[in-house]
Amino acid sequence: MSFPVSQLLAQPVTVVEDPIISANYFTAIITGVILVDKPLEQIDADIRKSVEKFKYHKGFSFGFKGWVDIRVIVTSLNDGSNIANKKGREVSEIYGFTK
Repeated sequence: MSFPVSQLLAQPVTVVEDPIISANYFTAIITGVILVDKPLEQIDADIRKSVEKFKYHKGFSFGFKGWVDIRVIVTSLNDGSNIANKKGREVSEIYGFTK
């Protein structure tokens, strides 16, 4: 099943600001994928640098009760190339595609 990109981008996004932490909670990695419809070479250098330098890590009770990391990946719909922050590079090849 495929969806037009305009419909996909028009879907509402739910953001959880304060997750409820249970006794079984240990770690979470949130991956944000941003789709753009132009080649990544045309993206502003400041935006590229912001994505590559983005870092978020939140530890709970000095890490003994878990932590949260955020990955950010920007993927071009034209050629499937992507840019990512350091944590996002761990999985960025999964979000690339070929036509």
